[in-house]
Amino acid sequence: MRLSAIQQDIWATLIRAFHQEKSLPLAQSILPPTNEIFDLSTTRLLAARQHPPLAVFAMLTTLILMSATLTDYNMSKSNRRSNLHQVGFAAITSLLVYLILDIKYPRLGWITVESFDQAMIDLRNSMD
Repeated sequence: MRLSAIQQDIWATLIRAFHQEKSLPLAQSILPPTNEIFDLSTTRLLAARQHPPLAVFAMLTTLILMSATLTDYNMSKSNRRSNLHQVGFAAITSLLVYLILDIKYPRLGWITVESFDQAMIDLRNSMD
């Protein structure tokens, strides 16, 4: 909402300036890139709001449970269970789920996009 209001304010200011200046070449060189910036910000916003369907997480959970069951079933055939294998499987599976969820939410966890945000903040500050 705030982004939309800012974009409308910028657009209205540009239109008023071009009506006063009445310079077609200036308008042709400024309006298309401004429109492209608005489109890119909208694309970025929509990408941030996009989430995988619940079915993906259900299948991931099913895959983990089936893998654990098959691993435990295979280990049950031996006389001695390997605690190292059980802990290793649990750790790797947990890490995999964590990384998948971390990629889904790029503002939290190990994998972040703060450097991209900082680039946008620096660009905005340079415009003042």
